[in-house]
Amino acid sequence: SATDFGGILTDARRRLSGQGCSNQTRGMILGGFDGTNQLNLVDFITIASNGTAAVDFGGDLTTTTCFGGTCATPTRAVLAGGHDGGSPGNFVSTMQQVNFTTTGVNFADFGDLTQARSAMGAANNATRGVWSGGQTPGASSVIDTMIMATLGNTVEFGDLATAVGATSSCSSPTKVATGGGATTNVTIQYQDITSGANAEDFGDLHEGRQF
Repeated sequence: SATDFGGILTDARRRLSGQGCSNQTRGMILGGFDGTNQLNLVDFITIASNGTAAVDFGGDLTTTTCFGGTCATPTRAVLAGGHDGGSPGNFVSTMQQVNFTTTGVNFADFGDLTQARSAMGAANNATRGVWSGGQTPGASSVIDTMIMATLGNTVEFGDLATAVGATSSCSSPTKVATGGGATTNVTIQYQDITSGANAEDFGDLHEGRQF
């Protein structure tokens, strides 16, 4: 079972689903909601150092965002989409990025998703980022992709077999899998991350769940 890392965030917050990322040394926690306000705060930790409190990255997100989807390479973190926290709230297409290896630098515009949405699955291999499904507020089947090393808008990469929001993704160098979703979805779908095409059935989660 998991154990206590021993550190704490600089500010207690929630709605962080999909808004964490890492390279081999540094983990980043992006934005969130502290119970009163949405935040553009960015914290980081050194993953190898248990018991170390998170540190303010020193730069901020371009917008206050919850339920976005984050991809990362060893040098770049990219946060896409999300919800801006208004009432009833706006779904955003904005993508924002920063260099992992520097601190004190604000996130900058990367481009836009093909569809404004939140709570999507996000995953990447060494070259390609993929954002799958999400909420608009209805469930989306759209899969977007972009090349992590270049700036610009995403392009459509196929569709999920079943539209789903409040989901999560993971990946290998060749395959991206998207599982779960609102409200208690058990389905796992997969797609070839190297060539695209529509997603296919992979199997089921042990227990249906969302976010």
